[in-house]
Amino acid sequence: MATGSLFKIRRTKSLIINIMGFAQTLIGLFSFKRILRLLIALLYVNIVYGKILIFFTGA
Repeated sequence: MATGSLFKIRRTKSLIINIMGFAQTLIGLFSFKRILRLLIALLYVNIVYGKILIFFTGA
């Protein structure tokens, strides 16, 4: 039983490391500036659409 749980922990650890590596390669492919710009654009769109929705629901 103990060895089974240890194996599970090791597997999840390796999985997390793999996901982190994948995320790092993604960030490497896309430049950091591009990701930042995308996030800002998404935030801006959310704010604008939120205001429009509030305006239409308020009216």
